[in-house]
Amino acid sequence: MLWTRATPAAGTAAAGTGPVSVAWELAADADFR
Repeated sequence: MLWTRATPAAGTAAAGTGPVSVAWELAADADFR
């Protein structure tokens, strides 16, 4: 998920809220590091 590094905010906004958003945040955070 290289593109999440370029657009983390957009990706998070697209994920919305709820469990999916939480999973997205964790995945993006792991990718970012």
